[in-house]
Order: sequence, then structure tokens, then C-alpha cells
Amino acid sequence: MLGLDTSFSLQGKDVLSTFLDMPFWIWDPHTHRNQYATEDGYCCINHVLSLPSKDGVSYPLFRFQKIIFDILEQNQNIWIKKARGLGLSTFILRYLTWKILFSSELDYKSIYIVAGNGNRSNHGMDVMLKKLFEKRFPSLKLDSKFTDLWLKKTRIKILDPTDIIDFAAYDIAYLFIDDADFWSPQNR
Repeated sequence: MLGLDTSFSLQGKDVLSTFLDMPFWIWDPHTHRNQYATEDGYCCINHVLSLPSKDGVSYPLFRFQKIIFDILEQNQNIWIKKARGLGLSTFILRYLTWKILFSSELDYKSIYIVAGNGNRSNHGMDVMLKKLFEKRFPSLKLDSKFTDLWLKKTRIKILDPTDIIDFAAYDIAYLFIDDADFWSPQNR
């Protein structure tokens, strides 16, 4: 599964409608390979966006990520204690993007991402989100204002741990706290 043309464009059609009802990933490798071939790579959101990469190498989703995906789909609250560098932040951002684009379930809701170590660096989450679309959808720009981004009709608010007081819990659909073990003691 090599991937799609990097020059993806749709004429006369809303680009984001491409993702409606599209699976996140097809976990059975044989079925995935067949569907990838028959649909010219438009089989799942991860292939359409382009596979996750690290150090210039693209990777398919791994079996441990299937476990995390199933847990996310079946539970309201989860906590994952893990080593750094596994790509879990990227995986979660891709999952949240899929949840937004897959249906209208998250329309007019908010996703809060708490990231960074208290020095107002936001850990580059806004950049990571924008990069999901950069390769295949270069003309698609996420509407943004400071640390607020809008994808479709969903607000994504990126907060520093020191800004946790800014939560507006009435419209929150997801809360993703990244690398909480590395926060300074006054932020815990």
C-alpha cells in the first residue's frame, strides 16, 4: 500500500465530505489491501490523509493501536500510561479528526487538548493538527484564532496546563491531556 497522489483535489464538491462514513482504519490486513486496491487508496481516513510518519518513514497502524481504538470507542474515560515516542499523540489527533469528519456527531461541540509543560508552548499540537491535511489537502486551511481551531463545525481548543481554568464544560465532547506526567508540580 504505497499511498495516494499527493495532488488530491475535488472539483465542485466539499473536500471534507470525502471523509463522511469513511472508516478510521481497516484492521484486517487482507480486507484492507483489497479495499485499498479497488478504491485506489480511498479506503480509510489514514490513507486519504497519508499514513503517519516518523523521521520521513510512513507507517501503517499497529496492532496495539487497534486496542487503543477499541478502548476509545467503548469507554468515556481512559488513561494511558506509556513511554514517549510511540506516536500516541499523533494517533489521538488522527482519531479526533476522524470523529469530527466521519459524521455530524461532533458538530457544535468542543474538543479540548491540554498540552505542554506550563511554559505556554502548547507542545505544537496546533501544528500537528494542521499537518494532517498539509500533504494531500494543501489548500485546506483550518480556521484558527490563537489556540482555537475549527474543523467542520467543531471547535478544537488547545490549552496550556496553566490555562485549565478556561474550560467551558457545557459543550465539551473530548478532553485530551497530553504528557501529564511531565507537567511541573504546580500544574498538577
